Amino acid sequence: MNPHALVHVQVEAFEGLNRLKQKIINLRKFVKIVKASSAYKRKRLAESGQDFFEMVLQIEGCETIEEYATVTLKAQVELLTIEGVLRLDPELTLPNPKLQLDPFVLHLAAECAPYWEHRVKKKSLLELDQESVVEDPVEFLTQGQALINL
Repeated sequence: MNPHALVHVQVEAFEGLNRLKQKIINLRKFVKIVKASSAYKRKRLAESGQDFFEMVLQIEGCETIEEYATVTLKAQVELLTIEGVLRLDPELTLPNPKLQLDPFVLHLAAECAPYWEHRVKKKSLLELDQESVVEDPVEFLTQGQALINL
């Protein structure tokens, strides 16, 4: 059985929802999408101030960490974690530090896989999400299921 992984899908808001859909369609060429978080529009206050459309997808279909890394690079999405994997390597750290450093990405991941354990923190994604605070303003766009059922 192939392990599941979580990926972060993000596009600049000016590219539009169709660009987010295109990334999902492109990813589907390589893997099966199992589940999706809702999609949101986020205004990043701490960085450039640009708006982004973001969501997290749970995927399956790769047998190795390297295969997931290659697929996510080709599909232009960010690999967040692979279920049960801890990898502390400068080239590819899993779980991705973004799950610890970005409360909004953590929230999206917890929507997809609330009971997955963060292999460094030794807590579920849901527990970590409940302990964090999202500071950037976000606006609900659509249910993720609507985007993956294209």
